[in-house]
Amino acid sequence: WGLYDCHGNVCEWSLDWYEEELGTSSVTDPVGDTSGTKRVAKGGSWEQNAWRCRSAYRLNSPPDEPDRRIGFRVACIPSTYLIIDLSGGTGTESYPYRYSGNPPDLSKDTCRTTELWLRRIPRGTFLMGSPEGETGHDADETQHKVTLTKDFYIGVFECTQRQYELVTGGNPSLYQGDTRPVEQVSYENLRGSSAEGGAGWPDAGHKVDEGSFFGILRARTGLAFDLPTEAQWEYACRAGTTTALNSGKDLSDENQKEVGRYFYNRNDEKGGYSEYTKVGCYLPNAWGLYDCHGNVWEWCLDWYQRGWGKAVENPVGATSGSDRVLRGGGWYNSAYNCRSANRDYNSPSNYDGNGFRVACAMPEYTYLVIDLSGGKTAKSYPYRYSENPPDLSKDTCRTTELWLRRIPRGTFLMGSPEGEEWRDDDETQHQVTLTKDFYIGVFECTQRQYELVTGDKPSAYQGDTRPVEKVSYENLRGASAEGGAGWPDAGHKVDGGSFFGVLRARTGLTFDLPTEAQWEYACRAGTTTALNSGENLTDAETCPNMNEVGRYKGNQNDGKGDYKEHTKVGCYLPNAWGLYDCHGNVWEWCLDWYQSGWGKAVDTDPVGATSGSVRVLRGGGWLSRAGNCRSASCDSFTPSYSNYYGYGFRVACWPLVR
Repeated sequence: WGLYDCHGNVCEWSLDWYEEELGTSSVTDPVGDTSGTKRVAKGGSWEQNAWRCRSAYRLNSPPDEPDRRIGFRVACIPSTYLIIDLSGGTGTESYPYRYSGNPPDLSKDTCRTTELWLRRIPRGTFLMGSPEGETGHDADETQHKVTLTKDFYIGVFECTQRQYELVTGGNPSLYQGDTRPVEQVSYENLRGSSAEGGAGWPDAGHKVDEGSFFGILRARTGLAFDLPTEAQWEYACRAGTTTALNSGKDLSDENQKEVGRYFYNRNDEKGGYSEYTKVGCYLPNAWGLYDCHGNVWEWCLDWYQRGWGKAVENPVGATSGSDRVLRGGGWYNSAYNCRSANRDYNSPSNYDGNGFRVACAMPEYTYLVIDLSGGKTAKSYPYRYSENPPDLSKDTCRTTELWLRRIPRGTFLMGSPEGEEWRDDDETQHQVTLTKDFYIGVFECTQRQYELVTGDKPSAYQGDTRPVEKVSYENLRGASAEGGAGWPDAGHKVDGGSFFGVLRARTGLTFDLPTEAQWEYACRAGTTTALNSGENLTDAETCPNMNEVGRYKGNQNDGKGDYKEHTKVGCYLPNAWGLYDCHGNVWEWCLDWYQSGWGKAVDTDPVGATSGSVRVLRGGGWLSRAGNCRSASCDSFTPSYSNYYGYGFRVACWPLVR
């Protein structure tokens, strides 16, 4: 795992109190005794014999006594909580967010007003519904096994009135109070009512209307916020319990009074109200979620269906219907309506007494965005992640921001079939597997982006939003034997003063050129045709199918981008992964030494030849004929050459582990 000095050097303090006997029983997440006189130190030191440096050896020492043999190693709690800063209100362009390992401080109301707190829920399997013997059991609660295959985030609290107001500018609630849950909101207020957006779930693929609550929240964070599915809601509510209430207790009025506001405790003065109350006044469940039983009914994503048929993975309910699901019960309901398994439903346009809890899909960091605006003198380039693609109506994505798209690992056929028109002998088709996700530029690197990193403007045909050209492989990675010149033997090293050397130093991320295999895999985006649009070529010189996807010799005067040479990036159709200009515009350097053929019929993470005289170029250029712009087409040139005005590049990056 790349950890150093676990054996010797210095002993390392551990968090636990020392206990003499560890016992022989299996344990989960142990933390040692709750008190003691000495703390544990592990790993042995420079002053000790080898047997004291074993993995299992345990030193103990008083925690207030420094020792020349004892140092420490830093640990960090995983990011259990996602916190959205809403304080900018409706007038802000974005809501910053952060992660934390610590739960919200309930002594301060910021977690209920200007901050939106969500808790990470681990994937798992549970019994959804209720057993027939449970008090209040209904026929539509048939118990069945459900597996959720992905972690997700869900609100620690029901969304409050102040949080809703900061996002939308309005507070429709009948019983006003900043820290009380918002109510009188319909499903359509939250997700929208258009056929293209909120109305069509699940067929519309999680789309929401722009002006809806979730439309605004998504746009200002770049995260995939939505209502939880009914299965996610019940799984999160139960937090491992199988009882009627998530406290681990079955139903009684006394047990319900512990966990939430309902009809028979609406005058207990918790939160100071006699209707529904301030969120977070009752006991949380084992995952730290409040008010899953009572207070307000909470909308879920699904269309309501009367019952379930079988054990399922990631269920989303019926594909159509007239009513949406509500869960959790309200302040005016009896205890049996507030059980973990209880279900209600209403028209998506109905708002009477209904609230909600925010959920968020685990960010897969579809896009990585580097802020280059600080230019050459900046000490660092900040970066962020986004689930939303770049806004092509604004040129920031082509100039001061560098956008990369995450490409999922996979297997594909590299090269071209023998029947493909205008193929070359070095395109023998063979199976390639890429075992790791990677990021690659949505666009070819532009002239402004290159200038902000290096301070140079080498291009023959100037234009901030056009691809940079007249750059050599060595400009990008370096020419020294220790750095860029030696790939792959040098292990991805680059020279410090090269483009990638500067970009790495200012971000701390592993930027580089893509390998040839990564380039073609990303270009194809699942296609096997000559073009990544799913079309083949009809002519080697000029082809209407090529006209759609990129600038080349046959469409130099089509007026796109207002140029007759190479053009503004992003003017033609993207591929299925949202990448532009993989066909034409400028040839793009790849990482590999060129070789005339591939040696294996099946290959994994190929890196090309171990040495050579020329490097690979892919994608074709604005002076190329259509046949040279195919997904499989390849060129090569000496890595030091930079005079040709058709050579540019696309940035790649290996993802951070989070």
